[in-house]
Amino acid sequence: MSDEMQEIVADFVTEAEESLDRIDPLFVELEARGHDREILNDIFRCVHTLKGAAGFLGFQPVVDVSHASENIMKKLRDGEIGLSKPLVDVILKSVDMLRILIARVKHREDMSENISPLIAELAEALADAEGNGGKPSGAAPAGSAHAPAMETASRTPAPGNGSGVPAPVPASAPAAAKAATHVPASQASAPAAHAPEGDRNLPGKKDSVQNLRVDIARIDKVMDLTGEVVLARNRLLTLVSAIGLQYGDDPVVENLSETVSFLDLVTSDMQLSVMKMRMQALQKVFGKFPRIVRDIASSRGKDVELKIHGEDTEVDRSVIEHIGDPMVHILRNAIDHGIEKPEARTARGKPAQGVISIDACQKGNQIVIEVSDDGRGIDVVRVRKKAMEKGLVTAEEAERMSDDAAVNLIFQPGFTTMDVATELSGRGVGMDVVRTSIAKLGGFVDIRTRKDAGTTFQINIPLTLAIIQSLMVRAAGGRYAVPLTLVEEILRVTPSEIAMVAGQKVLVIRDKVHPYFELSERIGKGQPEESPYRYAVVVAVGDRRFCLGVDGLIGEEDVVIKPIDGLEVDSAHMIGATITGDGKVVLILDVASISRNLPGPGRAS
Repeated sequence: MSDEMQEIVADFVTEAEESLDRIDPLFVELEARGHDREILNDIFRCVHTLKGAAGFLGFQPVVDVSHASENIMKKLRDGEIGLSKPLVDVILKSVDMLRILIARVKHREDMSENISPLIAELAEALADAEGNGGKPSGAAPAGSAHAPAMETASRTPAPGNGSGVPAPVPASAPAAAKAATHVPASQASAPAAHAPEGDRNLPGKKDSVQNLRVDIARIDKVMDLTGEVVLARNRLLTLVSAIGLQYGDDPVVENLSETVSFLDLVTSDMQLSVMKMRMQALQKVFGKFPRIVRDIASSRGKDVELKIHGEDTEVDRSVIEHIGDPMVHILRNAIDHGIEKPEARTARGKPAQGVISIDACQKGNQIVIEVSDDGRGIDVVRVRKKAMEKGLVTAEEAERMSDDAAVNLIFQPGFTTMDVATELSGRGVGMDVVRTSIAKLGGFVDIRTRKDAGTTFQINIPLTLAIIQSLMVRAAGGRYAVPLTLVEEILRVTPSEIAMVAGQKVLVIRDKVHPYFELSERIGKGQPEESPYRYAVVVAVGDRRFCLGVDGLIGEEDVVIKPIDGLEVDSAHMIGATITGDGKVVLILDVASISRNLPGPGRAS
């Protein structure tokens, strides 16, 4: 395959994946609304564009599956058959098959899937729907009113379309319907048959002018180079500061200082611009959830509405790539454990339909995502009992443990409150995956729950994982970087101000008691240095606050996070390393990991 053809196929795969990502939530919305012509037109355009492009490139299985789906969607759109769950199920099944086929194209594998049973199932579902009399559900009158016009359009040659035939739908829809009706799947590979029509259906010519599709590897390369420039900038700033102290009156040094200051500004702007290039809306992840919730709820005999807010919030693409799995586990647990069955909800005075809400927003340099359900909540008594049965805590520890601490036991590997595992949950893996995945993103997750009222998982993750602002501290003879977003304040205290309560060091700050821990001890570096005073770095991880005692403060610095090969960063409480302005390698602390592993009753509160 020539380079040019490879590029065309890569573009096809990208557009196909985007189209399929759009279809799932549209179908879920369609199911909720009933017959909706605009949504059906949108879905139809996506599938038809995919079919046309696949035909142009000769991916016949993609054409055949798309064509069979189109036959159903055309009749749905024209109001000739009614929308039903079996029809939606079989069309979504075809969407799943298209994903598999597109993945085959993407990885240059043979499309060896047997699509015949699916094609037959689609045809059978269409025949059944037509056999039921084709009564449209939902907005029947509107669908019926447009049906004659669409029928005429689908059977009339192109020149006749403008001869007085009413056109209540966008121009591309009749054209798409005509192609679906008159062009056999076997002929769909002819370029002239589909390419121009598919081209008309592409979303907005203006977009192709305003936007440029760039290989993500190239953007990552620019980001890496920007990181190196930031490190060099930091190094220059340090050197100029040192030179200025010795030769501050020299005009050459003054010019050098001004030039480096300008370079500092330009580098900061460049860093911000590149980071924005990598930003993607959370819609890319959230768009898959309506279908997931629909399918899981259906399999569990539950009725669940999913509400999503803040899907336009943008985060770094590295976050996008890793936030999906933990959120799917949370949704699964919310449906399987949290939301009750309709009859149980009704008996408790709740609406039969459960609600799961996803809310996302940006707070400073953090992205906050909340997943809430209105189910039965987490039974804290049962969690304590199961934890004791599994030997995770002793009876004494369970009794002393606060409800918040007890709820967090669900994140322990192997922990489950279910006696029998189902295909969705009960093996004690999901919540462990949630916490581990969020921790790898440099974030943390909190739980709020109330019996019979529901549960909220709050996920806090940094806006970007590439370059962060940090506070440089000194502890046990080494330097460490603390992510500045988690630092609330810094205090200089004397040893006499650090009190001991129930075996736990504490620091009273404005009448509030904060647990106090020496950083050197938490990271396994032994006792801190002896000095007449200590620096207490007050950090906040969610609603928890505690103090980390350090030997000294060095200053603030933008740092580029570099992974450390061979280091178990979680157990070492590090998220990576960086190179400072004076050329030293410094470890970056994982404060969320430190918070999770604080001892017993002194755990951050």
